[in-house]
Amino acid sequence: MRLFFTPSQSLHKVAIVAREKGLWDRITVVPVYPYRDGYDLGPINPLAKVPTLALDDGTTFYGSPVICEYFEYLVPSPRFFPSDPRERLEALRRMALADMVFEAAVTISLENGRREGRRQDVLERQWPKLLRGFAAMESECPARGSVDIGDIAALHPLSYVHAGRTAKDPLHPGYYWRTKHPFLSDWYEQMIQRPAVRGHVAWRFNGDDSPEALRRQVDAVLAARR
Repeated sequence: MRLFFTPSQSLHKVAIVAREKGLWDRITVVPVYPYRDGYDLGPINPLAKVPTLALDDGTTFYGSPVICEYFEYLVPSPRFFPSDPRERLEALRRMALADMVFEAAVTISLENGRREGRRQDVLERQWPKLLRGFAAMESECPARGSVDIGDIAALHPLSYVHAGRTAKDPLHPGYYWRTKHPFLSDWYEQMIQRPAVRGHVAWRFNGDDSPEALRRQVDAVLAARR
């Protein structure tokens, strides 16, 4: 399997689920940097977005929820998508919350990274989403004992903002969610001690991450479809 993915120390659920299920060593990571020239996934993903998973026969899955569910199909245990319908929907709801909080955090980070013309209205729209999202995650995290896909998904926005992505923001300079949400902070501290999480934190990509390397891997996926 090839995972077209942006290497990062943020705790992306695709990487964590793969590690939890013992699949990481079966995956070839292909680095993609969507905001750099030359990194085009369009031939195998019409939206050209990461993550994208390509199987050996050229089949592609895109969108982290779909990829995580495919990993669950390959290795049913440990189970992260509950079998009970109501529990499953609850886990999917929390995964959706985490994904949308992450989207808001990325939008804030990108806007603050603009060299000129930072748009105040964009920040004013996104910050309430981020703050409400963290508050919702804080209210729910202490009530669960088991770990499901909603919990694993929550690691992504928490680790992304934890990395100081909002440090230069004019609305909330130096925002640090762990001082605002102590229960969430304690839960996060417990989660990052899991071996799969610690393994990802220690991981670094050491191969060829050039646009040319990406094109070779995309061509290989296309060739497998013929």
